[in-house]
Amino acid sequence: MVYGYCRASPSEEGLVLDAQRASIELEYEVHFESTYAWGGWFVDRGVKGGQPLRQRPEGHKLSLALDAGDVVLFTKLDRGFRNVRDALDTIRAWQARGVAVVLLDLAAGSGEAVGETELQLLAAVTEFERGRMSGRVKDCGAERRREGRPVFGKHPYGLKTAGKRGKKRLVPDPYTRRIGAKIVEWHSQGWSFDAIYIHLLTNRIKTRSGSDWSEGAIKRAYYGELRVQQEEKNQAGCG
Repeated sequence: MVYGYCRASPSEEGLVLDAQRASIELEYEVHFESTYAWGGWFVDRGVKGGQPLRQRPEGHKLSLALDAGDVVLFTKLDRGFRNVRDALDTIRAWQARGVAVVLLDLAAGSGEAVGETELQLLAAVTEFERGRMSGRVKDCGAERRREGRPVFGKHPYGLKTAGKRGKKRLVPDPYTRRIGAKIVEWHSQGWSFDAIYIHLLTNRIKTRSGSDWSEGAIKRAYYGELRVQQEEKNQAGCG
């Protein structure tokens, strides 16, 4: 069977879907009609491209309907898939099931299914995009640190967020520092982390947010306080 898949976002549909149908029909008539039966259409109307193909209503149905030997026709990669990573993962999964995929913008009217060369190209583009995104994330994080802003919802030990939404900044957190200093002191006196946990719990000493201290939070505070104290000593030495 040969199946056609089309997608249009909420602001498109109409002529966009008609154009996709026309291109796929022509591809089928020229390259597949003599040897393949037409399986039908799977059309996601009003679906944004940010959703992976197999999570879209019709895309999901299409994936379930496919059998070995079937072919799926798409006009463009961005009509069929969320991104290159989605295309690579989906095409490889379908190829393992014996299903071929034709992307008209890659096949250039040749009727050729996506092959190993195209998959390698998609993989290379995926790695390139991942590297670019990683670089953007690091650059953004560094910029937020320079501005004293929280980094992606997290903040270093000894600091807390303050300010209105959109203008939040990192400021000192003296309460957590006081508890952290006591944890370091107790541990240096031979207290185990279990003993510190029990002490904090029985004495109802809470975190700054008002919750009970967990053993993991105690360890993070311990190592965080050690690091901050060392940094303060280093800065004092430089001064």
